Amino acid sequence: MISETQEIISLNRVIIEATNLCNLDCSICLRQSWSGGLGIMSEEVYSKLVAELGELPSPPDVIFGGYGEPLSHPNILEMIRQLAYVGCQTSLITNGTLLTPYLTRSLVEAGLGKLWISVDSFHQQAIRSASTELTHIGIMAQLAEILRSVNGKLKEMDPGLSMVLARENQATLLAIIDQAKKLGIRSFFITNLEAYSPAQANELPYTLGQLR
Repeated sequence: MISETQEIISLNRVIIEATNLCNLDCSICLRQSWSGGLGIMSEEVYSKLVAELGELPSPPDVIFGGYGEPLSHPNILEMIRQLAYVGCQTSLITNGTLLTPYLTRSLVEAGLGKLWISVDSFHQQAIRSASTELTHIGIMAQLAEILRSVNGKLKEMDPGLSMVLARENQATLLAIIDQAKKLGIRSFFITNLEAYSPAQANELPYTLGQLR
């Protein structure tokens, strides 16, 4: 708990990894090189976190993300509701494979403010390895169907697309953005690849010489 005698430090943004479990197995993920355990954030820990965020003079924005898939957490909707109740603006980044019209509607009703869907090529590799046909084109087609089926409710979450830029997907970046814009998406978040191994370093979209 935050006491009255403690100095209050303003927080603008908090990132919560509700779980490090994921339904995909991406080659670039840090999960490939760690030896720690997998699990979900406990209700006790989360409730304490929400209570302390609610005591701040100005509730921070909260992002559900990390190395796990937030929608894999069985209580993710209730977690969003609790943050909305204490005044936090929430966003969530997902690989998109678990989204359905029902879940999308439930996210809106829970108070989610922004939905980020990751469509980079490394997710697509993992999707293909899982023996599904849900390529980035398929995810965006599914997104278009959700937009229609929930009567625009997804737009209330200001959906955006995120991508990890690497050497292999540089050529397709603009095409994906163009496809997304046709669906009415206007937010894009692009980061460069962070290499955790020598093999991944070969996929960096730049050379060390270009940084000098």
